[in-house]
Amino acid sequence: MKQRLVRLIMALVAVSFLCMAGQAMAENKYMPKPSKWGPDDQIGNANYLTPKKVLEAVKLVKEGKVFDLGNEYYKGFPAYPPRDVFVWLLVHGLTVDPPRGYDKATDMEEFVSMSTGLSTQLDGFAHVGHDHVFYNATKQKDIVSASGAKKFGMETVPPLVTRAVMVDMVDFLGRNLGPAEEISLKDFKACLAKHNLNIQPGDAVLINTGWMRLLGTDQWCTEVYPHKGFPKDLYGAGFVPCHVILLGNGIYQFQNLKLADLAKACKADGKYDFFFNFTHPKIRGTVQGIGQPIAIK
Repeated sequence: MKQRLVRLIMALVAVSFLCMAGQAMAENKYMPKPSKWGPDDQIGNANYLTPKKVLEAVKLVKEGKVFDLGNEYYKGFPAYPPRDVFVWLLVHGLTVDPPRGYDKATDMEEFVSMSTGLSTQLDGFAHVGHDHVFYNATKQKDIVSASGAKKFGMETVPPLVTRAVMVDMVDFLGRNLGPAEEISLKDFKACLAKHNLNIQPGDAVLINTGWMRLLGTDQWCTEVYPHKGFPKDLYGAGFVPCHVILLGNGIYQFQNLKLADLAKACKADGKYDFFFNFTHPKIRGTVQGIGQPIAIK
């Protein structure tokens, strides 16, 4: 069972902000434990992102080449239902209002209604928990309000500026991963060894599985999904155990990043660690965050 759990954690993890999930999960391994950073902690392993860590990441920049890892946000992007996005363009002065002022100004703006769990995103700690308990042993009743999460909202997540490592499973296996294919712990470690990589506290771990070629992911769920037995065995099979374990232990996880070009560049220069940054709009009370991740080599 333990080996099975490890395999599930690593399964199709394209982009998980791992930051060293070193705390062993005793007894009920799914139940979030109190944070080692104290009862008021809301940022988990992002506490490892110290000025020293940032300076170490900056030293990895050698060429100044920027890789945009984010996708666009648009209606029709493959997403877990009912997630969607709607954009309305408001045009002022087109038909009714005349141009305004001596400069005859005409302008436009927009109104957007969307799920922040669409396209490139970061899952926050209020997104998934275990049995109504979330990160830092926080009960759901202490998070939920009608106007958004009272704790762990995306406004609490700092800019993620750090060293990242590319775990290129496509290159290691010589092919793209197939449907519901798990990544074994053995292969994961072997891929790290092949590229002389180690994962350090505060690192962002980007795992290339090849799924983005289908524009559904690299990838959308951080799981082998659906797990064996689900949905027929709704309460006996696993649902999203990677979400439960990672988020419950203070590890942010990314979904839907574009990694193909970056993976090619890593293979070309033989350097699989690089500078990484992700920033997001601080929409108070949201449990997932849209934004634009970048890598710089």
